[in-house]
Amino acid sequence: MVFYTLMLTREQIVLKTAIIDGVLSVGLLYGLSLILTNILRYFQPGIQNAHYILIWSLIFSLIWLFSVQGVLSSIQVFDAQYLSFYESTYWVKFGLAFLILVLAALLMWLKQIFENQRKEDERELQMLKIAKDAELNSLRLQLQPHFLFNSLNSISSLAGSNPDKAREMIQQLSDFLRGTIKTEASGNIMLSEELEHIRLYLEIEKVRFGHRLKTTIDFDEKCLENSLPPLVLQPVIENAIKYGLYGTLGEVEILIKINCSNDELLIEISNPYDDSLNPGSKGVGFGLSGLKRRLYLIYSRNDLVKTSQSEGKYITLITIPK
Repeated sequence: MVFYTLMLTREQIVLKTAIIDGVLSVGLLYGLSLILTNILRYFQPGIQNAHYILIWSLIFSLIWLFSVQGVLSSIQVFDAQYLSFYESTYWVKFGLAFLILVLAALLMWLKQIFENQRKEDERELQMLKIAKDAELNSLRLQLQPHFLFNSLNSISSLAGSNPDKAREMIQQLSDFLRGTIKTEASGNIMLSEELEHIRLYLEIEKVRFGHRLKTTIDFDEKCLENSLPPLVLQPVIENAIKYGLYGTLGEVEILIKINCSNDELLIEISNPYDDSLNPGSKGVGFGLSGLKRRLYLIYSRNDLVKTSQSEGKYITLITIPK
């Protein structure tokens, strides 16, 4: 408004007249721009209807021009010099008002587009998170039944022949399931906690398989404070026991090696494997495929579970990023 008033005084317009014109013109233009931007805040045309902004700006510019002209005419305090200047700049003022309104409308329109896009991205991320959490919960629920059914079958067979072993296995199974429920509710756990769950699990399996099952866990003490998702090791070890003991009557050793670095936790699980005793099977069941999917959902990486065969051993390598 100050700039507009100074421009009028440079044209030898009386200061009082310049102030009245400036206050009226700029004030009314500001008010109309607020109305226009508020319309765009609640009613936003799409990209294909962007021409509405030009139409609305044109309409508001005409309203501004005729309103200013009407008010100035009703006041009737202006001299001939001012009226001559006003008529000569009539369309220039209209053009400037139109450009200002278009600019204000475009800025509000673009702001709303970016705001709507941000909200849409947030909704999509929230939906993806909900879907991911639901899938993770589904995968966790699928981990237990197979092991639970096998354990119950073993308890049933022991109940008649060896009741003491059956009671021991029931207690171990209860402790294992109780610990599993707690860890699933708490998110990531320390490696030391995961190894304790594995100890309970292996005790149950050793009741089932007796002297045939031997396990060795080799780990670096400094890795115990590393965190990882719960129940990462159990399905892989179950898979190793299943295919390591399949078709054999002698002792089978399951070897678990754990190392860590600044960037990741490395877990290697190996079991004896003989193609001739495991026809048509590569030892990759739900346990490994479910684990791959879980780690992908958590870390967005497909390379965290790798398997290989070497010198009669089936090796599963699990990488847990820090």
